[in-house]
Amino acid sequence: MADEWYYSERDQQRGPVSLDQLRQMAHTGELSPEHLVWTDTLPEWTAAGDLAELFQQPEFLQPPIGVATLGYQSAPQINYYNPTGAVVVYAGFWWRLLAYIIDEAILWLPNYVIQSGLELALRGGLPMPRGNSSLLPMMTVSGGFVPMVLEWLYFALMESSSWQGTVGKKICGLVVTDLSGGRISFGRATGRYFGKIVSAIILYFGFMMAGWTQRKQALHDMMASTLVVKRKLPQTQCL
Repeated sequence: MADEWYYSERDQQRGPVSLDQLRQMAHTGELSPEHLVWTDTLPEWTAAGDLAELFQQPEFLQPPIGVATLGYQSAPQINYYNPTGAVVVYAGFWWRLLAYIIDEAILWLPNYVIQSGLELALRGGLPMPRGNSSLLPMMTVSGGFVPMVLEWLYFALMESSSWQGTVGKKICGLVVTDLSGGRISFGRATGRYFGKIVSAIILYFGFMMAGWTQRKQALHDMMASTLVVKRKLPQTQCL
């Protein structure tokens, strides 16, 4: 393993130091599980508590989905320069809003086709079997249910795919990751999507939290233990 490591301290990158030095810092408490560390064998910056080389105790493992992760949220928000050349920053509220607007524009056409087809049928524009008036309320409900299913699958499938994000996020250079920077599962992406309902019902306060939380997490990100990361930007361009 490489013997040059970097770590975070007071919003600054520190190092290089050796692995033995990091272990000593972890032993004395100078390095906490929430500190982010990097070496050239890691794909990107990782929480020290996720590395067995530094913290082997079970309590430092990543918490399950839906469990409050206050300890992990206390990690500092830092715009790192990765020695491999990649710049990783947390995506703020405005980048995420722009990506959402793009995604909604993409989803508008299939939703419009679905709604138009149902309205045409309800107004008598399409033939319906006699005696099946019960189909009318079913079709009315479908007018809201089908677009929701379409949107859920769009977000959950794409955010759990190799793209790690929707078309809007791809255009804006955003990816959705777990707390260690890894790809999330379809189940976690689903939990993140339906967590947006909670973010919305509290007057959209849950979405606005991405503007000031330390890792730029919205409420549904905290619920699903996810991050939205923006890559390949100069450090001065974090929104």
